[in-house]
Amino acid sequence: RAPVHMPYRLELEDDNGDVIKTWHLIPGKYTVGRKDCTVTIPDDATMSRLHADLVVKTLPPDAVPDPGVRPQVLVRDHSKYGTKIEGSRLDKGEAETDVASRIPCKITFGVRVDNETKRRCPTTVRLAYQPIALYLPVDFDESFDEIARDAAAAGVHLIRGIDAGCTHLLIPHPSSNDTHEGGVPAPFGPQLARRFARGGVKPVTMKFLDAIRERRDPAAPMPDPDSDAFAVPRDVVTA
Repeated sequence: RAPVHMPYRLELEDDNGDVIKTWHLIPGKYTVGRKDCTVTIPDDATMSRLHADLVVKTLPPDAVPDPGVRPQVLVRDHSKYGTKIEGSRLDKGEAETDVASRIPCKITFGVRVDNETKRRCPTTVRLAYQPIALYLPVDFDESFDEIARDAAAAGVHLIRGIDAGCTHLLIPHPSSNDTHEGGVPAPFGPQLARRFARGGVKPVTMKFLDAIRERRDPAAPMPDPDSDAFAVPRDVVTA
């Protein structure tokens, strides 16, 4: 089974370090705070109503084919009691701090103290990264630039090499009448067929990329590439 990837992931931890809630992030601005935020954490009185901003930047065009390049992540503190990245407090007077190079990292908000143990246990989230790299078959090079723009907006990489760290095989919308009955392009070559048959790469349709790009609620589940909504008929890729 292919893993459910998402470029950036915020994981809220309890006092034992166990993950109790997850937010999946695509490029855009997210507010973090105690009330009415895109990432709302209501149970810590030392968190400000608007505690911090977290901004995931769109991939620059030259980075889209390279899964080794991460989208920038900027954090800005607005709070009374502070925001820390791996224990280092952000200066409230400064502009955003780029934390992409430090990921995976822990971000702490506020100064909550456990009433029983008197131990400091500030609200902690783990910011993790797992790239999505869609392989676009060479048959569709003419569509690369257009699809790359959509990929950049979703924080997703679009690559030309099947062994260049790809996580999924992308089947574009057909641009000609040379399609299967299901509305997907005609068969590809034997190399791709063998890779598909081995299950090394999960094939998905453009609906998968569209579903990532159109997400609005970061707390909503990540689109699952194994869902029937994005499935490609097995006879699309034939030897």
